Amino acid sequence: MSVNEKQLKRCLAQAVSRTLESMAFEQGELIEGSLEQYLADKEKNLNSLLSSQAVETADSSDKCDLDPNEEAYPPGDSSGEADGVSEIEMPLTAGIIEEELWTSISILKPLRGEMILIFPSLYAGKLTEAIYGGLSDTDSNEVTVNDAVAEVINIIAGCFIQELIPSNKRFELGLPNTGWGEVPPAEAKALELNFDIGGHILTAIVGGEDFQNYVRENDKIQEKVS
Repeated sequence: MSVNEKQLKRCLAQAVSRTLESMAFEQGELIEGSLEQYLADKEKNLNSLLSSQAVETADSSDKCDLDPNEEAYPPGDSSGEADGVSEIEMPLTAGIIEEELWTSISILKPLRGEMILIFPSLYAGKLTEAIYGGLSDTDSNEVTVNDAVAEVINIIAGCFIQELIPSNKRFELGLPNTGWGEVPPAEAKALELNFDIGGHILTAIVGGEDFQNYVRENDKIQEKVS
């Protein structure tokens, strides 16, 4: 990884983390390495935890000396949950296939390119509630969520560029676009980072030939950000 690629990664990671912390009081964990391996490891750890808790529950049941005429669980308790044996808490997103919401913004100056953020729908709703203080029971919720993620990417992109260039340099951004479902491919992808935010995966992508050339430490591009 080149010095400039490390710098690009640092700026993007800081922009995402600081924005989510200030706007939604969220702590995001940067996922290092393969996202697929990270998710596989998380699933393996969860399965191991479930197995160990199941064994502990079975061992506890074996040691119980119950009167054959006594009910195994208290009257009115249909959950099958006895004293001292709690129900295993599953992550909010476990087993749920979420529709993705994406938002993009053009970066116009001093480098030309784009940024794309990809949100799971459950987290997009949670983020919107944190920013606006809740969602109403109306058909306008989708519009509200779109507005929220557009605001988020506008701030993240601004923070990202400000981290990347000197304080005396000016930058310019376009207007955000949002959509649901299939994510448009990034043009000339330069960097992609994934964040784990409370079990939800947020993906941030920076693309464009200028950013690719920045990673390659092209002299003309270096002048634009110096």
